[in-house]
Parts: sequence; C-alpha cells; structure tokens
Amino acid sequence: MTERPNILVIMTDQQNAEAMSCAGNPYLHTPHQDRLAAEGVRFTRAYVAFPLCGPSRAAMATGRWPHEIGCTKNGSSLSPGAIARSTGPLMRAAGYRTAWAGKWHVPNIDMGVDAESFGFESVCGFSDTYLARACEGFLRQAHREPFLLFASFDNPHNICEHGRDQVLPWGEVERPDDLPANYPNLPANHARPAFEARILGHLRQSMPPVQYGFTEERWRRFRHVYFRLCEKVDREIGHLLDVLDDTGLAENTIVIMLADHGEHNGAHQLIQKSTSYEESCRVPFVVRLPEHLKRPAGRTVPSFINTGLDLLPSLLDYTGAAIPEELTGRPVGPAVRGEAVAREAVFLESMMDRTDVQLRMVRTERFKYTVYDRGQYREMLFDMAADPGELVNLAVEGRFADVLDDHRRLLFDWCQTTGDLFGAHYSHRPHAVLPGTGYDHAPPRAGVPVNG
Repeated sequence: MTERPNILVIMTDQQNAEAMSCAGNPYLHTPHQDRLAAEGVRFTRAYVAFPLCGPSRAAMATGRWPHEIGCTKNGSSLSPGAIARSTGPLMRAAGYRTAWAGKWHVPNIDMGVDAESFGFESVCGFSDTYLARACEGFLRQAHREPFLLFASFDNPHNICEHGRDQVLPWGEVERPDDLPANYPNLPANHARPAFEARILGHLRQSMPPVQYGFTEERWRRFRHVYFRLCEKVDREIGHLLDVLDDTGLAENTIVIMLADHGEHNGAHQLIQKSTSYEESCRVPFVVRLPEHLKRPAGRTVPSFINTGLDLLPSLLDYTGAAIPEELTGRPVGPAVRGEAVAREAVFLESMMDRTDVQLRMVRTERFKYTVYDRGQYREMLFDMAADPGELVNLAVEGRFADVLDDHRRLLFDWCQTTGDLFGAHYSHRPHAVLPGTGYDHAPPRAGVPVNG
C-alpha cells in the first residue's frame, strides 16, 4: 500500500443531483452510487461553475472561473499558461501518476495524442463501451507511486441523442417491459414559472420538445430513458468499485464521484442544460475515503460547494501538496470530516447553449437570484425554501426589494473580485463606480494572467 492515498475521480455527463436513488428518486435504481454515498459523504448542494460541458470541465481542470481562462463555450481551448497550472501538471508535481480515461472536451472530445500536454497518460478515448475495462487494466497494474485516475463517462448524456430521435452512441436502453404505464410522471415543476425571463422562451423554441412536438406521453418517455441511462452508467461505476475491492486498492483509494452539469429532464418544459435552474446546475458530489483515513459514512452535507473551483484544491489537499495562491476554491476535506464550513453563497456563470445570451447566478441559504443580459423579466428571484421548484419569480414583487438588492450586491461584488465584465454592463450596481470607467475593478488576482 502506498503511504499517500490514490484518488479515483468518476465523472458522469449531464446527471442532475436528483438522478440517484439515494437522493430519494423512486424512478430509478443506482445501487453503486448509493453504495458510495452509504460508505462516504454526499453533498446535497453542489453547483457547477458553468452548466455546459466544455466550460464546466475547463473550470474543474484549472480551478478557475471560465471567464478568467477564456473558456465560455464548447470548443474553447485552454491556453498554455492555464494548462501548466492545471490538474495534470500540478498532481504530477505532487508525485502522482496521472491518467485520464474517457471524455475530455477541452476542447476535443478526448485527449488522444495530446494527453501528455495536459499532464495525463491516456487510458481510454471517448468510449463508454470500453472505458471501465480500460480503467480496470490500469488499476490492475503494479503501482510504485500513488495515482490519480479520472474515469470520465459520457452517459447519461445520450439523452441528447434520444431527444433528437437519433441512435444512442453506446447502445440502446429499452427493455421488453418498458411500457408507458411504467414511465415516470411529469415533474411537479413541469410548468413555466410565473414571470419567467422571456429569453428562456427563445431557448425553449430551439429545443427538440418544440421542434418534435412532444406530447405529455413523449415527455414521460424522455424521462424514462434518461433514468435508464443513469442506471446504465451506474453499472459501469459498479465495475470500477468491484475492481478496487478485488485488487485491494480500495484500502487506500479516495473515490470522488460527480457530474459536469445536470439535465432539465422536463422541468419547466426544458431539456438539456445551460440555465441556472436546479436541474441544470446542481449535480451529484460524493466522496468516499478509505477506512484508514477514519472514513465517515452515510452522511449528507448541505454545505455549498462549487465543483468547478473546489475539485482541484480538494485533490491537492488530499495529496498534502500546497494549493496555488490563485485558486480561490476550497478543499472539501474539512466538510467531509464533519467540520462546519461556512459559505455565504455560491455563484454560477453561463452562456445559454445555441444562443449568445449570458446569465449569472448567486445562490444563498434561502434565495436564488439570476440575471440575464437582455430581455423582459431578466431578473429572477426564487425562495428556495418555500418554492424549491422555482415556479414563482419574486423579483417583480416590491416586498422583496431588499432581498433583491442584497443579491444584486453579492453578485456585483463577485464580478469585481473575479474580473467578470458582466458586472460592468448587466448587473445592477448598488454603489458608485469609478467615474468614466463604468466599473470599479478590483486589483488583479495573484497567479496566472487571465489568458495565461
């Protein structure tokens, strides 16, 4: 056994936080993810930095906001400076063997021949069919140094192909007993919210449910297939956990399971992602420690975490390596150990898929505030305690003016701190700005320049 722990990061694609049976969802069964949660700690308020594949993965790789590193849409590349300070090189410098299997998408769908330039050896390309078996081959090797292995699955992302009536890349999920009577019902928040940002109507018009004329039964079938895809990737996760047990690696391997973003899955008559609705931006995040690290088991943690900013500091923290000054995320280790971790708010940025519409979000203990860069009702405020389905926009009510202003201030201050120019043009500024500039810039952050 190596002295320092190995780390296995299991990443799914487009899985929202409620798409696990351990989260109380009666429409699917994910025994292997449930096992991880039962033997570890599940974070119930894990939000992504950007609810779209490429930007979310770029944030996780670097621990920095997508707008800081110029990765705000699919197809964006990491600069050489950002790569040099990303997960692969930093973990190698910490003495870890680093390996990647499966989907990469920053910008290419897999690493291929470029793996070494990102600080990883390539175990498997973009293929859910072969990924688990390729990871098994890696895990069964003799390891003279601790390793970091990313197992990055594509599913349940195949729901995108299903929504467009395309063949599913990694095989169909239908079974003989897949009858309409067994389909899930529509979600309780299937309706459009009152005073919803009008720009979301344009997004909705560009999606397959409108283009293909989804009926209520078609919506139910969509949800049914989504949950079957979640079960399909869960079986692959089970294969990896079995290999850890069989090889004895489980005795000294930390397992982290998360998703790059969520899936609306019928909420608000939307599919896919890129909005700040819970189904789009809140994801599974589970940490299982080996027993010799005094493993806590079966706890849920309501602390806010941002997967984009917090993953890399967490990995470095578990190795004992220093965390670079420019990383503002927080290691999850203290929360996993049961220590109280205070975080006033968690933030999110996005550019909605198939449009150039930008949005920013701040989520506090009780409320969620989102502002879009254009359109009627571009501000949305939800009471997440009274209205977890996000159905009533309180931004139009004068009695919530103070709450609205508080969240505007939080968001504007975050924009200044991170150098996000969204705050210069589209957020509501609650205090004076420098004359002639339109924006009161904070001092540059330490570390790598924005574009490396």
